[in-house]
Amino acid sequence: MSNLLHLRQRERERLQERRDEVYHGLLQLYAAMDQGKQRAQALEQEFADLQRRIGEAPLQRLGSQWWESRSGSPLKRRAGRASDALDWFGGYEAHGGVMHPRRLLPGLVMVALGLPMGARGVDGVVEINQAKALAGGVTASDAPGFPVTLDASGSYRLTSDLSVGPGRGVEITADHVTLDLNGFSIFCTPPVGADPDAPCPDAGGFNPIGIDATGRLNVAVENGSVRGIGGFGIRAGNHCRVRNVRLIRNLFAGMELGSGCTIESVDASENGNAGMTMGTASAVISSIAADNGGIGIVVGDGSTVSDSTARGNPVGFSTSWGTTFRGCAASGNGVGIFVFLAGTVTGSSADSNTSNGIEVGVGSTVTHTSTRLNGGAGIVAASGSTLLGNTARDNTGVGFQMGADVGYAQSVLVGNNGGTGNPQLSGGTPLGTNFCDTNTTCP
Repeated sequence: MSNLLHLRQRERERLQERRDEVYHGLLQLYAAMDQGKQRAQALEQEFADLQRRIGEAPLQRLGSQWWESRSGSPLKRRAGRASDALDWFGGYEAHGGVMHPRRLLPGLVMVALGLPMGARGVDGVVEINQAKALAGGVTASDAPGFPVTLDASGSYRLTSDLSVGPGRGVEITADHVTLDLNGFSIFCTPPVGADPDAPCPDAGGFNPIGIDATGRLNVAVENGSVRGIGGFGIRAGNHCRVRNVRLIRNLFAGMELGSGCTIESVDASENGNAGMTMGTASAVISSIAADNGGIGIVVGDGSTVSDSTARGNPVGFSTSWGTTFRGCAASGNGVGIFVFLAGTVTGSSADSNTSNGIEVGVGSTVTHTSTRLNGGAGIVAASGSTLLGNTARDNTGVGFQMGADVGYAQSVLVGNNGGTGNPQLSGGTPLGTNFCDTNTTCP
């Protein structure tokens, strides 16, 4: 008799395990359908915003609204299936390892209905969209409306654009947070009658920031845009990471970050102040800063900037000391590349800047660069610096403007300072062969 009871208990447990597998499979299907609906709603919102800007009368019903309202629509059938699933699964709860009927499991109800329980996707990432931002409850301390507060470490993902007001869009109050913008934008829509392409005005007292992780550690933001904010696009603390992000037309800087941060494939353009500013020991990789009101890319001491471009800024690249610029291009700025002290510029170019192409301070090294058509000198180097293997052509000033104890070698200087016959450089001490216009003796 005891063996029979044991077999029945094992069979019951096996069925319960299979029931749970089926249930979680159903939830995954329902979540996927929800994501499709949320994406459609985001596009509808953008469509209506574009109509408003153009001055067209809005359509009364758009696709997903019409679809959901139809009798017997897929969404209504989905809701019915979810309800049936809850009637079956939610009607039981565990006591002593056995499922008993007629007691609802609130957590399962919240998950199945998509109510705020962290609003997690099928992969466990907490999902955020406009509707959830307005409703609140994305995290425990998140109040309705903006900013969306992320108060717990973990991964978060946008499933729609976020149209924020005059203040902050997302506020991160925990360390070790990853925010995947998932191809969407956080933006501020200008007031009615304002230039639709301009950032929102600075509404005093609101501290407007698109993504505010000020002072937080190890925060990552990736894969989307922050635009038109009436302040900073992104602010974050030390050891942050920003990747595949566009920071466009924000009223202040595109982003302002702490030390030890890594920036990769970021476009900071047309911001009111600096494109991007980082603290010490940071890394910038394959990024662009264009047409900003302040310096394009600013990094702190001991940083590296590689394969990046600065165009149309008052200063293209700027650092204090000990930074390396490798494979960078500066064009159409005031000063192209500026290093205050003991930096390295290698394999880079500075073209068509209105002032000097490259300026380096005491104890710096400049190797294998090209400077051309700059409004000042090609390269300006302070005492104790070394210039090796550089080319300076057709600059308004001299090719090299050097302190007395600067060494230079293996360089080509042609067409500078008004062309052939005029001095191609000033100061410095030759350390080897150089070529100045038609003469191997420089100056």
